[in-house]
Amino acid sequence: DSVRIDLVRQFAPEAVEQPWEQIVEPLLRKAQPIPPATSMLDLFFEADRALLILGAPGVGKTMSLIDLARELIALAESDPTEPIPVILNLASWSKRRGALAGWVVEELTAKYQIPRKMGQRWLENNELLLLLDGFDEIAPKFQTEGIKAVNQFREANGLTGLVVCGRVEDYEAV
Repeated sequence: DSVRIDLVRQFAPEAVEQPWEQIVEPLLRKAQPIPPATSMLDLFFEADRALLILGAPGVGKTMSLIDLARELIALAESDPTEPIPVILNLASWSKRRGALAGWVVEELTAKYQIPRKMGQRWLENNELLLLLDGFDEIAPKFQTEGIKAVNQFREANGLTGLVVCGRVEDYEAV
């Protein structure tokens, strides 16, 4: 019975370090408002299938991630060449830490009952789209390591779509 609130969203390119930032004009990296009617799917594609969703507690980050998952599921159902969206919570990564790829395969098995070999193959073939919630649920002493793990995964699996969700203050503190 609750009412959904439309969020004020904006691109904040300064939140993510870019390899070209020394060359590209800094003026191009300023926060810009996003039109309210813009879907999460449009934002995802505009960001080259890689998003960082940041916000204060309770503003709707997880709901935005779920909205995106719904749109991506519909897309994958209509086009079998599209990757399979999978929501995973980073809180479980912090218990084990290490390489993100290994954790993803283990989570697919634990949460979705996907056989390890199949999960590994999907990951290697870029057939998954990872929607990672709960960055703020990683213990603060492991958050830097978490960012490094995500960045290393991105370097090794650049074609895999990736979304990370978390509280802005936790992310900025690291």
